[in-house]
Amino acid sequence: MITTFELKQRINKLDFELKEIFENVSIQEKSIGNQFFFKINCNGEFFNLNESNAVQRVEVRLIVHKSDLLQNSVSWSYSSDPTNENAHFVQKVSNFDKMAEDIQDVILNCRMDESYFQNLPFVLENLNEDSPEEYVDGDGEFLRKKIQSMGIDIDEVDQDEKIQLETNSFMTTRPEKKYSFYHHSDLKMGDKFILEQELNKIDGVNYVIFKEGLIEINFTPVQ
Repeated sequence: MITTFELKQRINKLDFELKEIFENVSIQEKSIGNQFFFKINCNGEFFNLNESNAVQRVEVRLIVHKSDLLQNSVSWSYSSDPTNENAHFVQKVSNFDKMAEDIQDVILNCRMDESYFQNLPFVLENLNEDSPEEYVDGDGEFLRKKIQSMGIDIDEVDQDEKIQLETNSFMTTRPEKKYSFYHHSDLKMGDKFILEQELNKIDGVNYVIFKEGLIEINFTPVQ
């Protein structure tokens, strides 16, 4: 019999190991009739796939049934093309302790449809090492512009991302980001109150923290 505790241990272990490889990991429990399974989506940046000599962002989508997850040899399947909902799934069997590595192998050895890898976008990198620009993703850039629209000049932005387990179900994970916006503005209490109100109106903003010369925003991307 599969116990909740054992399942949680396995999910947490797999989640941790995948996050060592991929930037973004999502694990969700699903069911169809009496079939219970996990949908796992991972994506990250990889270099020189198919000898491209470039960095590309790659996604892998897989399914593993709950009954298989507690076996030493885990049966799972991955989409041959994550961009195509109708793509066929490729069957795999892995030793549980090597499962994360086998998922990474799907990408490193280009084991999905050739057309998928041919159409991957390239990740543009800043080649000016003397004055590198801070990377901010789309959500961070949106928040930056919102803050600047209220008269606060942002000097620098740091971004940290982690995966939080949902409180209502340990089997669902969600990405959670923390943005740190550095500035030199003299924010009064009233300024902070108005800014916090405006930021909290934005979908995905969980809370805002003000420190000396710093605005921290905890943010969950809206799916």
